[in-house]
Amino acid sequence: MSAPNAPGVRVMNGNSVTDWRGYAVAPYLSSYTKNSVGLDPSTLPDDVELAQSNINVYPTSGAVVKAKFTTRVGYQVLMTLKHNNTVVPFGAMASLVNNKPNEENSAIVSDHGQVYMTGLPESGKIFVKWGSSVSQRCTTIFNIRDLTISPEMGLRQVTLNCLSQD
Repeated sequence: MSAPNAPGVRVMNGNSVTDWRGYAVAPYLSSYTKNSVGLDPSTLPDDVELAQSNINVYPTSGAVVKAKFTTRVGYQVLMTLKHNNTVVPFGAMASLVNNKPNEENSAIVSDHGQVYMTGLPESGKIFVKWGSSVSQRCTTIFNIRDLTISPEMGLRQVTLNCLSQD
């Protein structure tokens, strides 16, 4: 099993945990049939998220199969996004402006302009869009360095002003 940058995560239905690199072995799989292998998300480090916690593998007799879990490492933040003195509308798409083309990081804005994003760098830019018009998109810059973790929610919270792209 491979879960990059996720050390110490418990393997489901077994007695093993991932090593310092995020690797583990799940023994005793059945040959020629579906085996569901998984990681316990409750044992993940605070800055790591799994795209999925279970993967199905179909090993042949005596085979070693690899189960690769996609991880996202970074800050977890609950943002309230405001644009023109009002909250960004429900259903808007918020996306991290990223220099890594294969790593999309987007989330949908919920009620009251709130969006939960994970895998964020310490600072960066968020692009928000809720329609096809130029007036229905904006960007905001964030810096997480000085945010403290909310004791009641266990994550960072911030309100950001989103500026129109003129």
